[in-house]
Amino acid sequence: APHGLTATAGDNEGELDLVWDPVPKSKSYEVQTSPDPVTGSSWAYAETSSASKTSLTGLPSGSKTWVRVRALGPKKIKSPWSDPAVKRVP
Repeated sequence: APHGLTATAGDNEGELDLVWDPVPKSKSYEVQTSPDPVTGSSWAYAETSSASKTSLTGLPSGSKTWVRVRALGPKKIKSPWSDPAVKRVP
């Protein structure tokens, strides 16, 4: 699973910048978000990133948003999810 996931306020309203440690041999990363409070069914697909960082836009300003990421490897192998990070969206 990816480690070191952090979420910081982006440069624009409704934007979060995410960064995490790269996973060897991964092809891309799947990012999910959840509103607060997190439940088992609250996670939703946000995007796929080819790098170990991304910016999420169009998030509800002022909301507390949880994020998590997993590595996607060759032959459709999926890593476990990272530990979640939380940030209030600017």
